[in-house]
Amino acid sequence: MKHLSQAYVVYFTGRWMVDYLEKTEGKSVGIIKDNSVLKELMFSSAGLKSLTSYMATVGIEELRKSCGGNGYLLHSGIASIACDYLW
Repeated sequence: MKHLSQAYVVYFTGRWMVDYLEKTEGKSVGIIKDNSVLKELMFSSAGLKSLTSYMATVGIEELRKSCGGNGYLLHSGIASIACDYLW
């Protein structure tokens, strides 16, 4: 349930960012007249990227551990995901 609730947090944060960008653009898509509002959006997106990367690595590791010894085997698919993603 922890990871499901985190997925909702990430989703609603992403929606806030898209809505905020649409509000700053107005009717002219791609043209932003006031660049000062972009700083908050840039900082939020950079923080969200690092947060979601961390949440995904923790989630993969918990999934692998919950499968016991099978989580370490390559045929489970979890170990290959961990090897690819954790880099």
